[in-house]
Amino acid sequence: MKNTSESSSHKRPKKVKKNQNPGFFDRSIVLKECEALPVPFLLISPSGQLLYLNQEARDMLSGFSAGYLNNSVFDYIPAEWHEKFRTILEKAVSTKKNQTGEIPFKTVSGIKVQAKVYLNTCDEIAYPALRLIITDIADLKTSFARQLFESETKYRDLAENINEGIYLTERSFITAVNNPLLRIFGYSMDEVIGRKVWEFVVPEKRKEIREIFIAKVKKLDSTPVEVECIRSNGVRFWAEIKISIFKDQQRIFGVLSDITNRKNVELALKDSEQKYRSVVTAMNDGIILRDAEGKVMAWNKAAERILDLNDEEIRNLLSLHPGWNAIRENGEPFPLDQHPAVLTLTTGKSKQKIVMGIHNTKGKLKWITINSEPIFGENGSKIVAVVTSFSDIFCISSE
Repeated sequence: MKNTSESSSHKRPKKVKKNQNPGFFDRSIVLKECEALPVPFLLISPSGQLLYLNQEARDMLSGFSAGYLNNSVFDYIPAEWHEKFRTILEKAVSTKKNQTGEIPFKTVSGIKVQAKVYLNTCDEIAYPALRLIITDIADLKTSFARQLFESETKYRDLAENINEGIYLTERSFITAVNNPLLRIFGYSMDEVIGRKVWEFVVPEKRKEIREIFIAKVKKLDSTPVEVECIRSNGVRFWAEIKISIFKDQQRIFGVLSDITNRKNVELALKDSEQKYRSVVTAMNDGIILRDAEGKVMAWNKAAERILDLNDEEIRNLLSLHPGWNAIRENGEPFPLDQHPAVLTLTTGKSKQKIVMGIHNTKGKLKWITINSEPIFGENGSKIVAVVTSFSDIFCISSE
């Protein structure tokens, strides 16, 4: 019977004997794959000793094809960057994962090259080693800086030639604004930078607006907000603010529009609407406002009283209530398409003193007289609503 240990040892793979010369490697591995690389490629030991340089690396760092094996990669890195590179190197060794960083290298001509390095362990050779790839990013950075400058210039010109005010904040403090924003508020740049946005809101609303914006940032809510602000001369005005919130929730891009004229119109309309509503509410005549489709939009209490309908019933009222059995003065049925509101919506013409008899819910025949007036849109050609007014003539009991 064969010895178990011999059998198992027979199946074990042979150990690869480490070569004692750290400069030795199987050139076939790197020559084939690395010599033709268009970027500097190096093999280095965990301590940073150079083991191999491809042609690009030799041209960049050593300037000759031999004699570099006694050098360390640190010889080509400025002293103030040694600690950072050593950290990257040690992390690559300990984690055996790719590590990258930006490190300057001194070329053979003495010029510093700002480079991005890529470090990872190399398993193809018998002794500990790491691959190091160097990518010159100086041209890339120059190109990027130029594109960034051109982009910033383009967007800066755009920002300065619009009517809206633009601002940037970081941790609620204003860090940048455009000139239109300064013109809107009447401040200089120095008077704005470093302050908080809600400092430009009317005093009695600052706490409320601060809480609103904090909540919007937490919820990443970018819906517009209407805010009453104050100019440097103390004049109040209305602004609409739209914000874009950066993911880190520390920076905000805001666009502010002066909407004072629009707000004044809205307030005037609201005030006017309240006055007319008060007049309509106090009237003895019933008033119903319908849209272009005939849907009831508004009415007064007198309408509910005269028609003997509650709030919900009048809201869903068609031109003629199905339970009314509406009749003309001669006793004939009153067709739906002849209702004054329907005729006005159809023809655009007003109707006056149309008499109608309706049977209310209490079983009484009530006679009313109806007037209708069209409401036209801005261009004066399209009907957008119709108003009907009506009043009691007399009521006859059906009993």
